[in-house]
Amino acid sequence: MRIDIIHQRDPDSECSLTVYVDGKPVQDYHYWSFDPGAGYEMDEFDAEAAEAVADAPEHLKPVLAEIYDEMRETYERWSL
Repeated sequence: MRIDIIHQRDPDSECSLTVYVDGKPVQDYHYWSFDPGAGYEMDEFDAEAAEAVADAPEHLKPVLAEIYDEMRETYERWSL
């Protein structure tokens, strides 16, 4: 199986993804984005992390929890 992902970033808007599996576009996929930067309150970060981990499939819960834990210091540095 081959998976190709095209990530397009509009500097004035949001990012978009196009996913292909074995050369065929996939419409039903889920992604998580980790983009620490200014503008977040820590309570917003904590709420987003809890919701993302709770909504994730079981096999991704520990992975996402670890990533959010690792990213927390960066968010604290850049939060409002």
